[in-house]
Amino acid sequence: MIKLLDGPSEELAGFCRQDVFGTRISGYFETYGTSEPFACFYLQKQKGNVTAALSKIDSSITLSASPNADFEELSNFLKVIGFAALTCDSDFLGITGLSPERTGNIVCFNARKSINASRGIEISSDIELAQIYNILLDAGFYLPQDRGVWLSDAGARFNKGLASACAVFSDKVPVACAMILFETASAGLIGAVATLPEHRGKGYAGALVTALARQLNTKGKRADLMCEEKLTQFYNNLGFEKTGAWAQIKGR
Repeated sequence: MIKLLDGPSEELAGFCRQDVFGTRISGYFETYGTSEPFACFYLQKQKGNVTAALSKIDSSITLSASPNADFEELSNFLKVIGFAALTCDSDFLGITGLSPERTGNIVCFNARKSINASRGIEISSDIELAQIYNILLDAGFYLPQDRGVWLSDAGARFNKGLASACAVFSDKVPVACAMILFETASAGLIGAVATLPEHRGKGYAGALVTALARQLNTKGKRADLMCEEKLTQFYNNLGFEKTGAWAQIKGR
């Protein structure tokens, strides 16, 4: 059975520790709770145990499901509530027959295999969200949301200490950035990693990502990242190991 949450939920927090999708769902839940009309959260339970969690922010859904989830029920539920985009484990595609718009790998930081990527690069946390958005845009980053929506959403997490960012500056101008997009009690999801084209090849992205991953590990938290297939080796070289695959499905 799938139930809409209407208040605080220890079950959701506990279940969402399992994977990167859960980190995203839990981060949204801590940010918006259940009082905002654009934010809905659901749990699927079977025989008293949680088998899946979903968040729907506006029309974008994130799904975290265990292997024993009722995928037929989940598939039918998604058809009923509808969505513009669905982010989930790629294994869900084979079960439902849905076709992905984008795919990639999930990687997790292993400090024992990491290298010193900073190499004297000065990293700053003094960067504004608007500056990050501009870097992402100029770097050709995939931005499914417009500027206002992106800034509002990221700002809500920043204001509650559930997200953070760092950057490299050149002549007092930010030229590279990375973010912890969602941070919970157990993990952090790193993303928004970008460098302006004219400053690439200097090691900035690697230094930023490694700094954020170590920051999370220092707090005893898992550091995950969702990347495109072509970037997997880059993150492997920094000490990240592949743990799964993600898919984004466009709504119909």
